[in-house]
Amino acid sequence: MQLNHLHICVQNVAAIASFFVNHFGFNLRETRGRNGFAVLTGDKGFVFALMQLPSAVAPEQAYPRCFMSGS
Repeated sequence: MQLNHLHICVQNVAAIASFFVNHFGFNLRETRGRNGFAVLTGDKGFVFALMQLPSAVAPEQAYPRCFMSGS
């Protein structure tokens, strides 16, 4: 099985994107908004999308309960 795409919510899109570019060799392909969304690509067509977590949303509310451990 090959993972082709991952989309996560983070508090600082620019910082996380920079980390993955500098330390794991990802390529920054696109950004949208002010620190709101970034698309990175990696080996073999892997796409890594980062989306800013709205400040009004607690991290544990960013994803459905079934995504959280212990739910």
